[in-house]
Order: sequence, then structure tokens, then C-alpha cells
Amino acid sequence: MGLKGTIIAAAAVVGALTPAPTMARAADCIPWSEARPIIAQHGLIGSERASALAQGRFQGETLVNVKFCRAGERYVYFVFLLRPDNNKLRRVVVDASSGRQ
Repeated sequence: MGLKGTIIAAAAVVGALTPAPTMARAADCIPWSEARPIIAQHGLIGSERASALAQGRFQGETLVNVKFCRAGERYVYFVFLLRPDNNKLRRVVVDASSGRQ
């Protein structure tokens, strides 16, 4: 399977993933149509910036998906990257207020 096929397969898997218990049980992901006004109202970083921060930390990994979620009292991005060494997904949590990972 080529890279394009791998990315498509990984994207299908991401939709079925259940995030790790420490963050996911308290996280409610928000549809993008509803996320944009929340991001603007709270002065949060955008999904492009969150993706760039995650990819900067894990260079060479391919962006597969980004989700915007509320985790308790804060907003976070779940950035999913495809690892080139073993074709497994990596989930990076980026705080939408600070950009911290």
C-alpha cells in the first residue's frame, strides 16, 4: 500500500479511535461548524497552529486528523499524526489557550 493508501486507511481508523481515558472521558469533541465561534470568542489558537506545533515536535510525521474538544474547563486539540517508522498513529494533545503539548 502506498503512502496515499496508508493515509486514507489511517484516517478511517482515526474516526473509530477512542481517546485515552485520562483525557477522553472528560473531553467532548465539537463539530467544526460550532468550534469556529468558540475559538474566536475565547481567543484560542487555530487548528492550523495546533497542527504546526505538533508536527514541529514530531518532524517527518504526516498530519492525518485534528479534533477540537472541551476537556473539563479547557479546550484542546487532538492532533493525529502518522508515524513513518511503523505506520502507527500518534495522538498529540495541544492546549488551545497556550499551545502547550
